[in-house]
Amino acid sequence: MSYCFNFLVCVAVIILQTAIFPHFRLLQQTYDLVVPFVIYLGLCRPVGESLVGLLLAGMLMDGLSGGAFGLYITAYLWIYIGAIWMIRYLHLVNRILLPLVVACGVLFQNLVFFSGAALADAPIVINSATLSALMVQLLLAIATGPFILLFLRRAHLVWQRWTDRFMTRRNGVMSR
Repeated sequence: MSYCFNFLVCVAVIILQTAIFPHFRLLQQTYDLVVPFVIYLGLCRPVGESLVGLLLAGMLMDGLSGGAFGLYITAYLWIYIGAIWMIRYLHLVNRILLPLVVACGVLFQNLVFFSGAALADAPIVINSATLSALMVQLLLAIATGPFILLFLRRAHLVWQRWTDRFMTRRNGVMSR
């Protein structure tokens, strides 16, 4: 049932980011909201379940972006590996580290995109506008990332309780 939760969250975040945010000028420079979802998968969920959600998110974003296919999957995979690495060596129970983890994920995603553009021989323009957009994304990631991670964790716990009650009720009715 966690696969359903991952699917619903993934689709909801992508719809929010691609269909709603572009209509608000203030939200046009936000970071990719799938990054905290990928970090949540790396920090809190088992590998098999996480990889399905990660690949789904990557394929959806690759399909919607119009860029080179595989760029989002690659970025999300490396962010996921980084999140798994972090829980092995850092104590992420400390809530002070969560903003830095999300900011590192956003920064790493931008580095993957710049690297992909460089490999494709696309012109890369790093000027003050690019740097200011990156700084806005990093500051937003620091400010909102931990809340998104905590929300995902809480929503997943609520989802599990709901599905457990549903399955118990369903199995109780079927066994009569």
